Amino acid sequence: FNPDKCSSMTISRFKTNHRQYQMSNSPLNKTIVERDLSVILDNRLTFEHYIQAKIKKSNSIMALIRRTYTYLDNHTFLLLYKSFVRPHLEYAN
Repeated sequence: FNPDKCSSMTISRFKTNHRQYQMSNSPLNKTIVERDLSVILDNRLTFEHYIQAKIKKSNSIMALIRRTYTYLDNHTFLLLYKSFVRPHLEYAN
């Protein structure tokens, strides 16, 4: 393991844990938000950052669809929405 690429996260509910973790006599950086398997988790064990990132990604894809297609009927829009937007909203829920 490379100590420069590793970090430690302390859960904020346990305020008594003020340890400085080390790896190979090198202190690990403390982090508040961590990404694991593209799911973002913060030190309060909430998914607020993850949800905001997914909403932002879905809105950008919707904007791309609106800019790309000048005419969209309901069937075409639903097909594009189910293919490109919905998987981003449903992953790891």
